[in-house]
Amino acid sequence: MNEANKAPTALLDDSLFISDRIHVRDVELPDGQKHKFHFRELQAAEFHVFLGAQRDDNQERQADSWARLIAKAVVSPDGELVLSLDRARALKFSVQAALVNEIREVNSYQGKATSPDEAAPSGSDTSSL
Repeated sequence: MNEANKAPTALLDDSLFISDRIHVRDVELPDGQKHKFHFRELQAAEFHVFLGAQRDDNQERQADSWARLIAKAVVSPDGELVLSLDRARALKFSVQAALVNEIREVNSYQGKATSPDEAAPSGSDTSSL
């Protein structure tokens, strides 16, 4: 197989795509305790919307960007959305910051990692969100 034929095969690797897997994470919140949250992976388009909102001159759109991301990513153990946008908006700033950081970690590319034990060590392959 020549080099030109390897690219399409590489693009078929499942590790390059979001999965339906629910990620369970213990997130340390401002109360100093760890709380269990469930996150789903998001499509890249969701992050493009998020980044656009972060750069927007409209301050309301900027202010809503974290809450919108949280409302789309935090789920029940069964993968059902658990927070309305209004409820996500009502979270304290420090709680939003902790959740957005976990969402970024859950959605960072970890190569062929299929379980948390196989994932790259924290900080070694994180996205720049």
